[in-house]
Amino acid sequence: MAKDQPTDGMTRAKRNRGRERLSAIEVMNFVKRPRAERSLLLHDGAGLYLIRHKRGGLSWVFKYRHEGAARTLGLGPWPECDLAKARTRHGAARTLLKVDRVDPIEHKRQELAAKRLAMAKAMTFEEAARAWLASKRDGWRSKKTTVQPQSILERFAYPIVGDLAVSAIDVGLVMQVLEQPVEGEAGMPARRLWVAKRDTARKLRGHVEAVLGWAGAQQARSAENPARWDVLKHLLPAPANLKKAKPVRHHTALPYVGALDFLAAVRAQGGMAARALEFAMLTAARTGEVLGSTWAEVDMAGKAWNIPTARTKTAEEHCVPLSAAALTLLTAIKPVDAEARDLVFPGAKPGRPLSDMAMAMVLRRMARNDLTVHGLRSTFRDWGAEKTSFSRELLEKALGHIVGDETERAYQRGPMFERRAVIMEAWASWCEHGPPSSA
Repeated sequence: MAKDQPTDGMTRAKRNRGRERLSAIEVMNFVKRPRAERSLLLHDGAGLYLIRHKRGGLSWVFKYRHEGAARTLGLGPWPECDLAKARTRHGAARTLLKVDRVDPIEHKRQELAAKRLAMAKAMTFEEAARAWLASKRDGWRSKKTTVQPQSILERFAYPIVGDLAVSAIDVGLVMQVLEQPVEGEAGMPARRLWVAKRDTARKLRGHVEAVLGWAGAQQARSAENPARWDVLKHLLPAPANLKKAKPVRHHTALPYVGALDFLAAVRAQGGMAARALEFAMLTAARTGEVLGSTWAEVDMAGKAWNIPTARTKTAEEHCVPLSAAALTLLTAIKPVDAEARDLVFPGAKPGRPLSDMAMAMVLRRMARNDLTVHGLRSTFRDWGAEKTSFSRELLEKALGHIVGDETERAYQRGPMFERRAVIMEAWASWCEHGPPSSA
């Protein structure tokens, strides 16, 4: 048998005793050996092996015993790890094992954990925030849900704490973010963000708390989360008290007595955006629900529009009864070659819906800057409360709101579709013809 062709690792180990260790030439001969003559191990002594893997490739390993158990430590792949590097790493591992009585594999794991922890602690707040956003993106229902926290953090948090280590964020820095001065209205002095922009500041605090919570879970910080309201409530006025100091501005609503003239003016407008606005008024639906609607959701025969949970604010399926007026509108705009996946109100680009501002631009063309699209839902609700005898629960259900607590909803699972169909037909009649002739 040739001296560089051992049948197995044990034979090589015995031959290596009492002679010099491997040479670079022996290693190269082992690497280049023809497939028919290949062996799986080349032993350099003291447990250092070059192993040929069954699927190809070679790597250096250190085989040893620790506390009675056989163990194998990977030292690196060939040729990136050559003979000299393998011996250096092998020597360090043997020193740990023989002198320090430390398992080299455990030592390596602890070193890697320490490096990961050091890298995590060196992470900046902005890096942590972007990683948090990426981790949550798949669970959020719409692109807008992702864009909003990203925009708020970029505008108000990154300029102050974005470059700081996330592990260094404390209560003082969080207060700087929440109480930074913001420009007031024309002629007014700057005010604190927490007071001047209450809703934005409240969302900002929640986003900062979530980022720091994510960093804590990643072991990038170990201190208590300084953005928790339980901590900040001792330093900031409660949002509820701030609302009392300044009235909430609701979406501007159209008075229901003007619904007749308004619908006629909308119908006089051309374009798909005007048709979407008309449909939104007749169904009292939300802007996003209308713009994202597809023909697969519309049941013309059943006179129903089924909005899936992915596109409702309540995350519950909402079935909207379609009045005769709404069906007439859909019949007029439905193309002959429309497929189920096609949008009901397509935008200018193929396969893309109208923009969020499309219906608002129709209002501008009509010189109705005093109104908002969302305010039409309030118009419907005011009409139902003041001009009809429909119950509050039916009207709220027609708007796609969650009615009652969990127990009440458990006993009232039916969608009350037929009763809501009466409401939507009455509302369409009011919009098209005005008040009924008989009070």
